[in-house]
Amino acid sequence: MPYKYKIGLIGPSRIGKTTIIASVMDDTQKKLLNGTPLSIGEIDDSTKSMLIRRRDEMLGAIAAGKFNPYHMKNTGEEYQYQLGIHINNKDLIEFHISDYPGGWLESHDSNWNEKCGPWINESSVLIIPVDAAIIMEAITNDHRSAVPSLLHITQISDIITKWAKARKEAQIKNPDDCSMIIIAPIKTEMYFEDNGGKKDSSKPKKKEQLENSLKSYYNDIINVPSNEKLSHCSVWYCPIDTYGCIELKDAKWIKTKDNPTHIYEFSANYMFRNHNNTISRKGASDILLLLICHFINLVNSELSKSNLGLNGCIKSLEDKINNSNIIFRLFERVFGPLSKTKKILEELKIIKDLFLNNESDAKILIEVFKELVTKKEYERAKQLN
Repeated sequence: MPYKYKIGLIGPSRIGKTTIIASVMDDTQKKLLNGTPLSIGEIDDSTKSMLIRRRDEMLGAIAAGKFNPYHMKNTGEEYQYQLGIHINNKDLIEFHISDYPGGWLESHDSNWNEKCGPWINESSVLIIPVDAAIIMEAITNDHRSAVPSLLHITQISDIITKWAKARKEAQIKNPDDCSMIIIAPIKTEMYFEDNGGKKDSSKPKKKEQLENSLKSYYNDIINVPSNEKLSHCSVWYCPIDTYGCIELKDAKWIKTKDNPTHIYEFSANYMFRNHNNTISRKGASDILLLLICHFINLVNSELSKSNLGLNGCIKSLEDKINNSNIIFRLFERVFGPLSKTKKILEELKIIKDLFLNNESDAKILIEVFKELVTKKEYERAKQLN
């Protein structure tokens, strides 16, 4: 049976949550898994249809030569993306990424507490998409004061504080439990020079302005793990070029009259670069590489209970790879009678789900993951805490 990975996706409506999932999946296949026996794909037809629609919208925008992402259709309802990493047409890891209508977050809808809260608190990884343009195009004090409400920073901070308390409670049972927060600005290509962008003579450079401004706006969120004394929780900055071939045409800050939540609404139009109108993403594969590192840490956390590190487990697997009862025999050799081994396996969920009846494929998965973690460098991701 595949190991199921719960991931929470938190952000306002039309922030680009579906786009970020499509970007991560496509970029990962090209840059991380290309040339390996592993591949990533949609598990269910609903996810496949959703991502096809978003890719078609991207291609249609390229054909038109301009687009406004704020006019793209949002999900409008509770939704769960299901992606899988598989080998030989067999899913070994499933990523269940839950998305909810941004309106629930904005209006403090009861649906958030009933449907979203439990899922978020059970997720070991949270991803926060951020519209980079809202931060970077806020050029007046009035605009800057509107940024937190447009990005729902206060609501997200409250949610993450509750999540941290839940994760800390889980650590009472499993002290080595690890978690991760990924803050991912999207549509960052106009602020970086490393993916076909214009030469930036600004001081500081725009990419530095984006990072510094984001740290300032999201400071409370970045500090949640330390404030809540949540150990083994990393916070990452992961800027993503979701298109890689666009430039900002114009940004509009429209003052609202009857909206008590937002003083301003933000909208922007983008155009495609004449010299490069093909999608060229950057930074999206960093998210999966971070998830792989996190997964390896989870595996090591489980194996630490048995005094067997990941390398020790793999070495034992190499000696006994053809034995259909390898996991039971491996742990029985360390812990003694089979009954005791079964009790330990009940606590080792990842090892049991991943290796039991999937020994050879799981071994390949772990070896590929180890090689990626060792040899691949992040394109842009930085740890913030």
